[in-house]
Amino acid sequence: IYEQFYHDALSKETSGKAGKSTTVPSPQADNPGVALHAVDDELEDKSLEESELKHGAGTHYTPANLVHDALRRTLTSTCLASHPKILDPACGSGIFLVEAFRRIVRYEAQGRKRKLSPDELRDILQHRIFGIEINAEAARVAAFSLYLALLDQQEPPDIASGGALPYLLHSGLRDQKHFGILIVSDAFALTNDEHEILSKRVAAKKAYKGRAVDVSLLANAGILDLPLGGFDVVIGNPPWQEAPALPRSWATAFKLPEGEGAYSQLFIHRALTLLREGGKLGLLVGMKVFWNDRDTSRAFRSHLLAHAALRQLVNMAHVRRVFFAKAVAPFAFLLAEKRPPIPDERVVIWNARRIRAVDRLRSMAAVPLDRRVVVQGDLADADYLWKAFWWGGHRDAALLSRLALERTLGETVKNADPQPRYGWQRGSTSPSGKVAVLPELSNRKVQPFGRLQDSWFVPPPTGIKRDPDQRIYSGQRLVITHGVREPIGPVTRLESRE
Repeated sequence: IYEQFYHDALSKETSGKAGKSTTVPSPQADNPGVALHAVDDELEDKSLEESELKHGAGTHYTPANLVHDALRRTLTSTCLASHPKILDPACGSGIFLVEAFRRIVRYEAQGRKRKLSPDELRDILQHRIFGIEINAEAARVAAFSLYLALLDQQEPPDIASGGALPYLLHSGLRDQKHFGILIVSDAFALTNDEHEILSKRVAAKKAYKGRAVDVSLLANAGILDLPLGGFDVVIGNPPWQEAPALPRSWATAFKLPEGEGAYSQLFIHRALTLLREGGKLGLLVGMKVFWNDRDTSRAFRSHLLAHAALRQLVNMAHVRRVFFAKAVAPFAFLLAEKRPPIPDERVVIWNARRIRAVDRLRSMAAVPLDRRVVVQGDLADADYLWKAFWWGGHRDAALLSRLALERTLGETVKNADPQPRYGWQRGSTSPSGKVAVLPELSNRKVQPFGRLQDSWFVPPPTGIKRDPDQRIYSGQRLVITHGVREPIGPVTRLESRE
């Protein structure tokens, strides 16, 4: 139901703007029941607008078995014994909140050896379950789902005598009739504490670097009526695509490295600010958080490793299409604690493998998991270990460590002319020169060995986004495809043909 109304709304909005704009409107739904996925190797050569239109902006309801697995790893018996206060910062239709509520109720009922009373159930809902959602319609679906979960735990006489259900959507008032646990807001709106910090900073100095960003946030970001450090657990499945201006400005204002500006990176930051010291973070995030090699992403990972103790990482790249049929971006589950890691503390990395039983049952219970254990400090010292342990083991890591002593390809071609660079990218500008006449080597069909086959080529591009130095199309060179082709990785060929 959630996916359907969301996609229908997108279609109506798109058709209403037909002919007025070439950009497909993005719903920007910060939903953990919902993932707005980035484009992978099969779609990288298409514009973002085209892929959003094709896949309904990549909006997907998180499968229940993924939710149960994430909660099983996060809401352990030890965690539930501490009566945790739980937040989903992008709750969508509320599946994480509903299942967390049910898990808490089961645990409490087992401990008391009886069913919980209606008052006890409402107390759990009021004080231990919270969600943020930018889309008001999605928040209403989440409220309805939580009502059903609440009523499902009660007998008809209790329901009949219980009186009106409480208001769950936040309207500025919180009391016994107005729980206000679902906040319709951007998760990166300013909390009262953050608003005070920026207000004092702006008032203290007339001019400083970043003042314009602070002033803009104070004027436009809005207020998020939740406390910093007020939650024991932050869990969910926030969007995976590139974030808009507000989350990036928020990160800039509070001196947090934004990496590539991906929602996954920024929601990890947001989750850590809302957690108490020692609180647990359990998020489904885009895999590029761990894979991107740019200096900005390395800076993000260094900050994360310094401020959080990573407990588990579950690599879902190989099974991503099992759980999200139309979603093509690789993703992972991250479990961490908000505290500095202790020396030699270890991270467990699980790699999910796709087998026939997984395709048939579409269940996490059928997914075989390869286990790796790595010292968190080693990940901070040698960034390449992220990929080494996703796809290999300790011997692969040792080999890479030895190879790091040798001269790199980058050092070898440092003074080359022209410099290594990206090829053309699809766009709306007419190509010129060689780009207009040379056939394209298909990113999907080219193989890593053997002679070039005619079937690997497609016609020259009709529109480009940028036209790089045309000398890169001539002479001996390494040609590397976009993306990772399972299970062999990127395809690289040494070529001399134009």
